[in-house]
Amino acid sequence: MALKQERMLSFGVELEFYIFWSIKGEEITSRPQGFESHPGAPLIVDKYDTIHDIFEPLLASVRELLQGSPEATVGATEKRLGNAFSYTATNERSGWVGVELVSPALWTTNEGFNEVRRVCEFLQSTFWISTPEHCGLHIHVGQGNDWLPIIFLRQIAAFLYAADPILAHSYPEHRLSGSRRKEDGLLKSIFGLFRKRVAEARIEDKFPRRPTTISYMFNSDTLQSAITYIKNFHNVKQSLEDFTPAPMMEAVSEILKSTHRHHIVELTRCPNRPTYSFLRLAMYSKKTIEFRQAAGTIDPAEVVSRARIAVRLCEFAANATQEDLYTMFYDFALVEADPAWIDFYDLFVDLGLRPEARVIHAVLTGTMDQSVRDRYFAQRESY
Repeated sequence: MALKQERMLSFGVELEFYIFWSIKGEEITSRPQGFESHPGAPLIVDKYDTIHDIFEPLLASVRELLQGSPEATVGATEKRLGNAFSYTATNERSGWVGVELVSPALWTTNEGFNEVRRVCEFLQSTFWISTPEHCGLHIHVGQGNDWLPIIFLRQIAAFLYAADPILAHSYPEHRLSGSRRKEDGLLKSIFGLFRKRVAEARIEDKFPRRPTTISYMFNSDTLQSAITYIKNFHNVKQSLEDFTPAPMMEAVSEILKSTHRHHIVELTRCPNRPTYSFLRLAMYSKKTIEFRQAAGTIDPAEVVSRARIAVRLCEFAANATQEDLYTMFYDFALVEADPAWIDFYDLFVDLGLRPEARVIHAVLTGTMDQSVRDRYFAQRESY
């Protein structure tokens, strides 16, 4: 990821999980289910009157861990981690509480990725932590404290828009299901709900066979809300009966003509584009592209892999020549007619993400273990 400093990307992670806590001096007579042989322990607190009584000791322990590694952070910052979200407590003396740890912006260097790894390994080995299905892992990609130049931003947007149906296969089924909130859309280039097909387990050292079913289907409720939005705000006359999505090449060509970030936000704001979100760029103070569909996890190999993938996708697109982009676009367009043409494993390998492809495969097939983690970090250290 050797970019010129003025073009170097940054990233941040948001880890959602539940942590088990206990009042100091309280004896834990039985471990939570599933943690009978876990090496960690409860987070010990002096009292529990509000969420902050638990959150502040957790923050303090992580900040202590990160002392001495300021070179990874974009600018000086005292608040390395973030806030709390919904929580439940089993009783007044101990229980589970939900938190979200938010990293600062980190440079896309080995130091930045290693800082994320250290935090995940620390959490995993120190505390009892659970990541139920409603928890997520969010990756933000930007350019330090600055706005991405419009030429880079529109290329990234067009690339992610075109690659979205392929990239969606790299996320767990439940993160792409109806549990996601519905969004209104803008353009006629709306593809509808993505129906994920889980690839079969690999044989020996090969990746799983590619899906052979059509990648798209329409969801009438989502489509109707989008058409209503178009009618009301853009005076485009269209109905469910005569709706046809714009060809992908037409859609990305429109994105590549954009001259303002808000225009790009609207062009990529179609419903059920699951692998990315440009909505934060519509906020004056937000400067990142967000990847939201990874399941909640503190597994260091998966978190670092997801972060590296998001960064590399943006980095490739930002620096790609027109020929590079359109070569990819034509491949992605072929997938609509022939899903066997290319899959996300092919894409990751083409972008130099073979180690990450192996980690994601282990996650999706339930074969993640310490040998996978060790191999991954050994490979990354040798690059």
